[in-house]
Amino acid sequence: MRGMSSPRRESDLMDMQALVDSIPALIHTARPDGYLDYFNKPWLDYLGVTLDKVTGWNWTAVVHPEDVEGIVAKWRSCLATGEVFEYETRFRSANGEYRWMFHRKVPLRDANGNIVKWYGSSLDIEARKRAEEELRRSEFYLSEGQRLAQMGSWVLDPTGCFPYWSHELFHIYGLDPAKKGPSFEEYLASIHPQDREFMRSLINRMIAEASGCDVTKRIVRPSGEVRYVRCVAVPIVENGRLKIIVGTAIDITGHELLTQELRRREAYLAEAQRLSHTGSFGWKPDTGKIVWSDETYRIFEYDRSVKPTIDSLVQRVHPEDRIGVKEVISRSLEGEPEFEHAYRLLLPDGRVKHVNAIAQVLQDASGNREFVGAVTDITERKTAEDKIRRLVDTNILGIFIGNFEGAIIEANDAFLRMVQYSREDVVSGRLRWTDLTPPEWRERDERAVAEVKATGMIQPSEKEYFRKDGSRVPVMIGSALFEGGNEGVVFVLDLSEQKQAQVKHTWRKHSGLPTWAVGHGVQTRVPGIVRRNGTAF
Repeated sequence: MRGMSSPRRESDLMDMQALVDSIPALIHTARPDGYLDYFNKPWLDYLGVTLDKVTGWNWTAVVHPEDVEGIVAKWRSCLATGEVFEYETRFRSANGEYRWMFHRKVPLRDANGNIVKWYGSSLDIEARKRAEEELRRSEFYLSEGQRLAQMGSWVLDPTGCFPYWSHELFHIYGLDPAKKGPSFEEYLASIHPQDREFMRSLINRMIAEASGCDVTKRIVRPSGEVRYVRCVAVPIVENGRLKIIVGTAIDITGHELLTQELRRREAYLAEAQRLSHTGSFGWKPDTGKIVWSDETYRIFEYDRSVKPTIDSLVQRVHPEDRIGVKEVISRSLEGEPEFEHAYRLLLPDGRVKHVNAIAQVLQDASGNREFVGAVTDITERKTAEDKIRRLVDTNILGIFIGNFEGAIIEANDAFLRMVQYSREDVVSGRLRWTDLTPPEWRERDERAVAEVKATGMIQPSEKEYFRKDGSRVPVMIGSALFEGGNEGVVFVLDLSEQKQAQVKHTWRKHSGLPTWAVGHGVQTRVPGIVRRNGTAF
């Protein structure tokens, strides 16, 4: 071999060169000054050049331009220090493709320690480099995906140690990713105190039973911030023995807080519906799908296991009201955008409920329609109306509807007879309760107005009204404010001596009605009372 310092016979040299040229390894040699003086035949074939094209420093011509400076600097450094040369760089192959190569050169020294020769080999590592690049790319995608999803990964071994934590998992826990994974006790220290013993027991059971988990826990970051983390893990078992447990951890704090807020609002809504006897519902006419709230189930007295349908709804409707309900349903199916309808329910035990349903349609971008509405149990209101209606039908008790401006909007015949006015006076707007009140009672009326505005009703009290002929009639009145705040119902009892005996009899007969006032918020429609605009209240 050319450049060998030890003397050999010519035939031995030729045999050695033939041997070196026959092996698949890429072999080269260099002088002590760095001059490359030999490349074996596989090297020359790989590069597609003759020896004179790569000896000396000519080999730099087949190195990738971006790599020349680095490999030359490394080679000169090793020549100066005598250290073993190892370097990775790209070389141009015979087909013009640059491929990654790993180069290693070892110095040969004489008895005095002086370098007399460098022997080197090169290895094509293109496949390894591509695999490494693919691995780096996959790791980047995984790391970036975990970062975006706020999800980390981890490995737990049978001793309770964490040999691996992903970068994002350190971030989730608020820890330094430059450090190694925590010990078992360090991990438990990061768990919320109220969840710590549960997690200790769970992990011990997972290791003992070679089992996985799917659990949500709270952690406390070093800053004191509390986060919700969901952990899912599976065991890796070989030959019946637990090797490791592999898992993921996802920060679900935003989702958990939103879920808690939704649950809280649902609880508020459910309680509000229960107190107001108002349920909500959704109905998709195109598919027939109906969704009821808990209060709606209570109103219709169906078990929650019963799937609501149009048929089950109609089945609960009082037979005398079914035609009207079916007409509302039919108009809605034909495109009516909203509805409001009052009807009765006939329950299996014979009880009757009065309900009022109101809804409007919502439409998505695809044209799908859904009615969203509310149904209110108005049985108590209807019962009060019936009691008032029976009282009004007796025409013993005077009733009128008034507002804070002093107008009498509606009045029954009993009240009109009491003050000697006619129905035409009500319709024309000439009849006002402020004009009926004598001057000495007006200060008391101002206090009563303030009371009804504050409490929604006034306690019964005595006063006087002017009759149309100028005489006065002693009365006792009680009042309640309607929902809406500007109008109320006033009950007027004639305290004239000739009326007292008849009134006592009337109250005994209608003892189910509160003596002077309808409860706060009552809204009723009483036949026989005429509004100025001619509509029934």
